[in-house]
Amino acid sequence: MRLLLPCCGLAVACTPVPPTAPVPVDPARVRTTDGLYVVHLEARPRPLVAGEATTLTVEIEVDDLPVADTTLAVEPWMPDHGHGVSPAPTVAADLDGVHTATWTYSMPGRWELTLRVDGPDGQDHAKVGYDVQ
Repeated sequence: MRLLLPCCGLAVACTPVPPTAPVPVDPARVRTTDGLYVVHLEARPRPLVAGEATTLTVEIEVDDLPVADTTLAVEPWMPDHGHGVSPAPTVAADLDGVHTATWTYSMPGRWELTLRVDGPDGQDHAKVGYDVQ
C-alpha cells in the first residue's frame, strides 16, 4: 500500500491542469479578456509548420472601428513543454495600425499565443491557440 501512494501522487502531478477558460484555437477574431478590444487574426502559412517562418497579421478594433494608435506584443508558448520561441517574435505596425508579427515555431504541437494590446482604451490581452505541424 505504501508503494501505491507515491505512484498515484506522481501520476496526478503529471496530469495536465485544465485551463480556467478555453483558449480559442485558430480564431479569425477574438475579444480581449477585459473586452477593451477586438483582435482580427490571420496566421500564415497554412498549415503552420515548425521550422518555417510564421507571419501573424493583427488588426485591432474598438466599437467596430480600427484603432491605429496601439502597440502589440506577441508571446508564443508551448504549454505542454513549458517553453516559448527563440528568438522572440518581431512585431511591426503600419500607418493604419495593422500589426505584423513574425517568428519560427521550434517544434510541432499545440501552441498558445498571448497577445498584449496597449492602446487608447488601456492595456488588455487575449490568448489564442494554434496547432503546428
